Amino acid sequence: MGPEFTTGESVTLTCSAPRWEKKMQFCFLKAREQMACTRQALEDSQSYQIGRLGMEDSGSYTCMYRVAEPGQEISSLESQPISIRVTDSLPQPLLIVDPSSGVVNEGLPLLITCVAPGDLGTWSFHFYKDGTEIVPRDKASDISTMKSVAGSMNISVLSIPQAGPNNTGEFTCGYEKNLSGRWIQSSRSQAVTVTWNVTRNYNWRGWALPLPLVAGCGGGGAILGLLALLGCCCCRRKKKATGSSKTATG
Repeated sequence: MGPEFTTGESVTLTCSAPRWEKKMQFCFLKAREQMACTRQALEDSQSYQIGRLGMEDSGSYTCMYRVAEPGQEISSLESQPISIRVTDSLPQPLLIVDPSSGVVNEGLPLLITCVAPGDLGTWSFHFYKDGTEIVPRDKASDISTMKSVAGSMNISVLSIPQAGPNNTGEFTCGYEKNLSGRWIQSSRSQAVTVTWNVTRNYNWRGWALPLPLVAGCGGGGAILGLLALLGCCCCRRKKKATGSSKTATG
């Protein structure tokens, strides 16, 4: 099986011949029909590029060369064929964020999943934040990949166990597939924005505020009670003192 390419790529065909001390012309053929010929030159190889491959460019390719002799032109046999297969470009991946709202809270996990359809064979996923690739360097983040049971999709998960403000931004993902020894990149996924939950829970302050008031009221009540008690004591002492005075006078 020959090399495999995706639509939109380009391919360069090179035809080589034994060295001659004469000018040679190289011709490139597809399915034995001539596509293009180069100008005659003192070179033993020439190239032909097919830009932006389409599905119609799949097929068998050969080449040949011609040498101009006085009064005649000698043509070589066709080369061994090379088969080129052109497939559709890689599908765009899907990016999923958990929590689905895209709003993260401090200390809670953030999961970013990249899903690519089809059997990719040898493949690799990449995650990006604000256009820069994410490379896990420590336990703060981890990337794991898996294949679905049905084999119809491939999944990679970027896991951030404890999210923080520095984990916010615009996230995308992409993947690569190995085709004939070449790594072909997919387009990037649609971007998903992850934001930080800036809302603070102040309920405890609501409960804390009344405490000084309650304590103040309680303290005030205690003081008033104490003053009332002292007032009663003073009244009793005054009455007692008055009674004693009357007894002494009588």
